Amino acid sequence: MKNKEEFIQLVKENKLVLYGAGNLSKIVKRILTNHGINISYFLDNNANNIVSVDNVPVFTLGNESSANKSDYIVIVSAYNLFFDLNQIRKSLTEHGYSVIYSFLDFYKFFADEIGDSYWLTGHPEKYLLPDEVVNVGKLFEDEKSRFIFETTVAARLQFNYDLLPTPSPIAEVYFPPDVPLNKASVFIDCGAFDGDTIALLPGFSSTIQHVIALEPDVENYKKLALRSKTEFSSKFSTITAIPCGCWSESKPLHFNSGLGVSSNVTESGTTFIQGVALDDIIVNIKPDYIKMDIEGAEYEALLGGKQLILKYQPDLAICLYHKSVDLLRIVKLLDEWNLNYSFYLRQYGFFGFDLVLYAVRKNIE
Repeated sequence: MKNKEEFIQLVKENKLVLYGAGNLSKIVKRILTNHGINISYFLDNNANNIVSVDNVPVFTLGNESSANKSDYIVIVSAYNLFFDLNQIRKSLTEHGYSVIYSFLDFYKFFADEIGDSYWLTGHPEKYLLPDEVVNVGKLFEDEKSRFIFETTVAARLQFNYDLLPTPSPIAEVYFPPDVPLNKASVFIDCGAFDGDTIALLPGFSSTIQHVIALEPDVENYKKLALRSKTEFSSKFSTITAIPCGCWSESKPLHFNSGLGVSSNVTESGTTFIQGVALDDIIVNIKPDYIKMDIEGAEYEALLGGKQLILKYQPDLAICLYHKSVDLLRIVKLLDEWNLNYSFYLRQYGFFGFDLVLYAVRKNIE
């Protein structure tokens, strides 16, 4: 398929099914409707209690009424870290569907109508400049990291899911067995959510005794604070929960709240949170390990913690998948600080989600 017009014409000439009945499918349906394209039905294996979406029927796979499924085109209108497209393709094929497009296939033609979404952007060639890609690729310490980086770049440039690397087990995130992290006593969790990572710390490290956790979303923070007082207090010498978000400076920030793990800083946010620079709040404390999973605020947060990082050179785990530009600019930023870090890259989710950069300080005795 060469262009958007050809894709629209193909879909108009055939019956169309959307796999997935969530928010993303509603966006895809709206765009298709604007182009005069009707949806025959939705498929969603988690939709046992959903009869219809926008007056379009919803079926679980195998319970739809269509007789000749090979006459239908399926657009898989979902993507997240748990969504294994290859398994979905296999299931659809086993049920008789033969023409299947992924969300990346759709996005390639309709990026201008959808806008940026996590690492997806309509013109990846604008930030994945060849010379910069080569230079950043050379910074990684091991072959696995270089492979993940190269295949991630190729998948983003080509909008091709099949080029993405197979994820590592999600249970290993932030403590991968094949990355030589240094022993840590003080752990700073930027984007602590409800304490999900903190709960795993004792199983990975017997040396972490002090935890500082930042979480700006009100509902998430309530859960984090409760777990800190009940579940976590006996596992660490100290644990401090702070209801703020990490940023390049300390100031109020527009925020989209109530989205669970996806609550984020954005100019269109309808609420405010207090943003803080780590340099302002971490005083006379030597962090050994800083984790940042903060929905696209990672670059700003690193700038706000620059002096802390320069002084103590803690190991870092920084998510790179929330914004397209972070894949290069965050690695370049840390390299420019000349901190004698070794860089590793690991991916833990499907569709390029949960892509984590590890910056590990060398020569620790």
